[in-house]
Amino acid sequence: MPDDLSIYLHRPSATDASYAPAGHDSFYALVPVPNLQANISWSAAQASFGQLLAQELERRILPGLREHIVDEFCITPQYFKDELLSPQGSGFSITPNLMQSAGFRYPNRSPMLKNLYFAGAGTHPGAGVPGVVTSAKVVERLMFGSVNSPRLEAA
Repeated sequence: MPDDLSIYLHRPSATDASYAPAGHDSFYALVPVPNLQANISWSAAQASFGQLLAQELERRILPGLREHIVDEFCITPQYFKDELLSPQGSGFSITPNLMQSAGFRYPNRSPMLKNLYFAGAGTHPGAGVPGVVTSAKVVERLMFGSVNSPRLEAA
């Protein structure tokens, strides 16, 4: 379990009031954590991890947060495994560490099979919607040359 949390904080109610009841606000915190290969019992760790996250959010950016929480929910790697059928509960494909980041990620073209390409969170350039969309654009360029080119290039 990480000691120093990386927190990606989003406030959807800032642009769409329907994401919170009248007079309230909503926040979404995304925190990268190890997948289920780390042998963390999320049913046991979820509450303490949620407390740690709220404490860190108060310390870093939202003073007094915990006294204003009306409702909360948490999605863990166990949810990704059970409900989304993601192997090892990986929400972002491979383990998020330096040797599986950016240029170290899996290539978009198979080194073994001609005309086999990969796009998605586990390939270059990386996870997240922008990374996955960019991955698809990389594959399109590998397959067709330039974007929107109608022909396949010779291998």
